[in-house]
Amino acid sequence: MSMQFCCRRFEEKIDRAGQRGFAIVVSRDGQNPLKFRLQSRGVAHGDETKVKKISTQIIVNIWTQQAIEYCPYCGRRLQELLDAAPADYEALAKKHLPLAAQPGASPKGS
Repeated sequence: MSMQFCCRRFEEKIDRAGQRGFAIVVSRDGQNPLKFRLQSRGVAHGDETKVKKISTQIIVNIWTQQAIEYCPYCGRRLQELLDAAPADYEALAKKHLPLAAQPGASPKGS
Protein backbone atom coordinates (compact mmCIF):
# COMPACT_ATOMS: atom_id res chain seq x y z
CA MET A 1 0.00 0.00 0.00
CA SER A 2 1.46 3.37 -0.98
CA MET A 3 -0.55 5.46 1.43
CA GLN A 4 -0.38 9.22 1.00
CA PHE A 5 -0.39 11.47 4.05
CA CYS A 6 -0.42 15.24 4.34
CA CYS A 7 2.30 15.43 6.98
CA ARG A 8 4.43 13.29 9.28
CA ARG A 9 2.41 14.02 12.43
CA PHE A 10 -0.82 12.95 10.69
CA GLU A 11 0.86 9.69 9.62
CA GLU A 12 2.06 9.11 13.19
CA LYS A 13 -1.50 9.51 14.51
CA ILE A 14 -2.83 7.06 11.89
CA ASP A 15 -0.17 4.57 13.07
CA ARG A 16 -1.39 4.97 16.69
CA ALA A 17 -4.92 3.76 15.91
CA GLY A 18 -6.18 1.55 18.72
CA GLN A 19 -3.52 2.62 21.22
CA ARG A 20 -4.11 4.63 24.38
CA GLY A 21 -4.02 8.38 23.77
CA PHE A 22 -4.81 10.34 20.62
CA ALA A 23 -4.98 8.73 17.19
CA ILE A 24 -6.67 9.17 13.83
CA VAL A 25 -8.86 6.45 12.36
CA VAL A 26 -10.63 6.13 9.02
CA SER A 27 -14.20 4.89 9.04
CA ARG A 28 -17.62 5.16 7.50
CA ASP A 29 -21.12 5.03 8.95
CA GLY A 30 -23.10 2.54 6.88
CA GLN A 31 -23.05 3.65 3.25
CA ASN A 32 -21.82 7.17 4.06
CA PRO A 33 -18.48 8.35 2.64
CA LEU A 34 -15.20 7.64 4.38
CA LYS A 35 -14.23 10.09 7.11
CA PHE A 36 -11.22 10.70 9.26
CA ARG A 37 -11.91 10.73 12.98
CA LEU A 38 -9.74 12.07 15.77
CA GLN A 39 -9.98 9.47 18.51
CA SER A 40 -8.99 9.63 22.16
CA ARG A 41 -8.64 6.38 24.09
CA GLY A 42 -8.31 6.11 27.85
CA VAL A 43 -7.82 2.37 27.34
CA ALA A 44 -6.11 0.65 24.41
CA HIS A 45 -8.45 -1.30 22.13
CA GLY A 46 -6.81 -4.59 23.12
CA ASP A 47 -7.34 -3.86 26.82
CA GLU A 48 -11.05 -2.95 26.69
CA THR A 49 -12.14 -6.43 27.82
CA LYS A 50 -9.90 -6.10 30.89
CA VAL A 51 -11.72 -3.03 32.17
CA LYS A 52 -13.79 -4.03 35.19
CA LYS A 53 -17.37 -2.88 35.31
CA ILE A 54 -17.99 -0.90 38.46
CA SER A 55 -21.37 -0.08 39.89
CA THR A 56 -20.90 3.52 40.93
CA GLN A 57 -22.13 6.86 39.73
CA ILE A 58 -18.77 7.54 38.08
CA ILE A 59 -18.76 7.50 34.29
CA VAL A 60 -15.47 6.40 32.75
CA ASN A 61 -14.88 7.31 29.14
CA ILE A 62 -13.10 4.38 27.46
CA TRP A 63 -12.84 6.19 24.11
CA THR A 64 -14.38 8.99 22.11
CA GLN A 65 -14.02 10.25 18.57
CA GLN A 66 -14.92 13.23 16.43
CA ALA A 67 -15.02 13.53 12.63
CA ILE A 68 -12.42 15.94 11.26
CA GLU A 69 -12.24 17.58 7.83
CA TYR A 70 -8.83 19.23 8.10
CA CYS A 71 -5.51 17.94 9.40
CA PRO A 72 -5.08 19.23 12.96
CA TYR A 73 -1.33 19.60 12.32
CA CYS A 74 -0.85 21.12 8.86
CA GLY A 75 -4.39 22.25 8.00
CA ARG A 76 -4.76 20.28 4.76
CA ARG A 77 -8.29 19.43 3.63
CA LEU A 78 -8.47 15.66 4.29
CA GLN A 79 -10.91 14.93 1.46
CA GLU A 80 -7.93 15.53 -0.86
CA LEU A 81 -6.20 12.49 0.67
CA LEU A 82 -9.31 10.36 0.26
CA ASP A 83 -9.70 11.48 -3.37
CA ALA A 84 -6.02 10.80 -4.17
CA ALA A 85 -5.96 7.21 -2.86
CA PRO A 86 -9.53 5.92 -2.36
CA ALA A 87 -8.63 2.21 -2.45
CA ASP A 88 -5.86 2.64 0.12
CA TYR A 89 -8.10 4.51 2.53
CA GLU A 90 -10.95 2.04 1.98
CA ALA A 91 -8.56 -0.76 3.01
CA LEU A 92 -7.48 1.27 6.03
CA ALA A 93 -11.13 1.82 7.02
CA LYS A 94 -11.67 -1.96 6.96
CA LYS A 95 -8.61 -2.39 9.19
CA HIS A 96 -9.88 0.34 11.55
CA LEU A 97 -13.45 -1.01 11.65
CA PRO A 98 -13.10 -2.68 15.09
CA LEU A 99 -11.47 0.48 16.45
CA ALA A 100 -14.10 2.94 15.25
CA ALA A 101 -17.36 1.00 15.56
CA GLN A 102 -19.72 2.44 18.14
CA PRO A 103 -20.38 0.08 21.06
CA GLY A 104 -23.47 -1.99 20.39
CA ALA A 105 -23.57 -0.96 16.72
CA SER A 106 -23.40 -3.60 14.03
CA PRO A 107 -20.40 -3.19 11.71
CA LYS A 108 -22.46 -4.72 8.86
CA GLY A 109 -22.29 -2.50 5.80
CA SER A 110 -19.56 -0.34 7.31
